[in-house]
Amino acid sequence: MEDLRKAVVSYDRDLATRVAEEALSSGIDPVRAIEEGLAKGIREIGDKFGTELFLTDLMLAAEAMKAGVTVLERGIKTEDKSRHVGTVVIGTVKGDIHDIGKNLVSIMLTVNGFKVMDMGVDVPSETFIHKAEEGSANIIAVSSLLSTTMAYMQEMIQLMRDLGCRDKYKVLVGGGQVTAEFAKEIGADGYGDDASQAPAIAKQLLAK
Repeated sequence: MEDLRKAVVSYDRDLATRVAEEALSSGIDPVRAIEEGLAKGIREIGDKFGTELFLTDLMLAAEAMKAGVTVLERGIKTEDKSRHVGTVVIGTVKGDIHDIGKNLVSIMLTVNGFKVMDMGVDVPSETFIHKAEEGSANIIAVSSLLSTTMAYMQEMIQLMRDLGCRDKYKVLVGGGQVTAEFAKEIGADGYGDDASQAPAIAKQLLAK
C-alpha cells in the first residue's frame, strides 16, 4: 500500500504499474490496493493542490494512478458481479475537465455491483438526463472541482424539475469545492467528500 502511495506522489507510472502487478500476483484485494494505496496518494496530492502543488503536479499524479488502476482492474473484473445493485450515470459538469475524483467514484461503484455509464468531462446538463432516460438509470452522479462550474449542478436539477423527471432519479454530487451544505441547498439527494463513500451512499439512496 505504501509503495502504491509513493508511486502516485512521486509521479512514477512505472513504479505504479510494477507494484500493482506485484499486488495482484500476491493476492492482495485490488479494491483495497486502490483505496488504501493509489487513492491515498492522490488524496495527498489533492490536499496540497493550489498551495504547494499545481495543475501539472495533479496531472502527473493522475497518470501514475491511472497506470496502477489499469493493472488492478484486471483483478476486479474477475470478481463476481452477478448481483446488479443499480445503474448510475456519472460525469463532470459542463465547463470542468477534471476527472480524477469522478474516475475513482466510478471504479468504487463498479466493484460494488453498480452498472456505471461514465459520460466523461464537460458534460451538459441535458446530456446527463438524456443518458439516464436512455439507460434506465437509478442515480445521476455529478462531479465538479471548480467553484465556477458548481452552478451547473443546480442547473441540472432545475432542468429535471422543468422536464418533470426529478422524482425518477436520485442525484449524487461531489467534488473539490462541493459541500454537504451546498448539496442540500441545490436539492441534491446525496453528497460524498471521498470516493470510498460513494457505494454506501448510493445504496442508501436506492433503499429510500
